[in-house]
Amino acid sequence: MIRAMDGDERRAAALRLKHDLGKAIRFNAPAAPEADVEALRERLRLDLVVTRLTPEGVRSAVEVWDAWHDAHGEDFMEEASSYLLAISLPMEVFRREVPRLDKLDRAALRQLDDLTRVVQEMIFRMTKELMKG
Repeated sequence: MIRAMDGDERRAAALRLKHDLGKAIRFNAPAAPEADVEALRERLRLDLVVTRLTPEGVRSAVEVWDAWHDAHGEDFMEEASSYLLAISLPMEVFRREVPRLDKLDRAALRQLDDLTRVVQEMIFRMTKELMKG
């Protein structure tokens, strides 16, 4: 039998997502965008491929998202479905494009960078909203 999460558990799960993905997905981002395309590429590699270092090894942003979503996504559907969708869409772009990171041009890299901002903002907004309740 599956037990629904109570409010404290839901808030704790949201805070884990904020910490593990929301902060990490732009952890290495400078205040001003990188002018050098290779610097941007390397920073995106750090933020999207080496997002989390765990005792089990390196986890990418997509892996962090997939694990969290598999464990908690259903529990958030009623309250935060628009946020989950807004995070899921960039994650699908990351899933497709990050393996090709070395081949992407400046415009594609900038798009990935913009999407990291979207993911971070949506996670932060979702967490803030859930902390109110």
